[in-house]
Amino acid sequence: MKRRTLLAAIPSTTLIAGCITSDAEPTNNTDDTNDDPYNQPAQYDEVKQLTVHNSLNESITATIVVRDLDTGTILSETNITAPEPQGDDRSVRADKRIPTADESGNYTAEITIEGRGAVTTEFNLRTPVSDPVLYIGLARDDGEPFSASVDGAPAV
Repeated sequence: MKRRTLLAAIPSTTLIAGCITSDAEPTNNTDDTNDDPYNQPAQYDEVKQLTVHNSLNESITATIVVRDLDTGTILSETNITAPEPQGDDRSVRADKRIPTADESGNYTAEITIEGRGAVTTEFNLRTPVSDPVLYIGLARDDGEPFSASVDGAPAV
């Protein structure tokens, strides 16, 4: 008789534990409270600043224009200088940081280097753990004056 009581108690305990720990949302939930597919905040606490790294084999003077890709609005236009990398340095930071944005989104940076030309790169800010970095280096294609890319979430 005790054996049946014990067997009956085990399934009911398991059933109760399953009900208590179930916190799944229904699959037909159509309430879209966050439009960002990466589930990131739409606004940051401060304006993110582009840090510029020069990897060209020469010092540069450049103008960098940052635009909101969705609206075309110019967010900043900044003149920078960066010395030529020396010795074991593979890149050198520019003298200024460039204000970029205070919200998650898609952006472009147009970089014009005196004596070299201009390049535009698109980037997005989704999960910035620190300020994004703009890398300027040698062109990969012969038709480009130089290369530029932005790392929106560099390693800390």
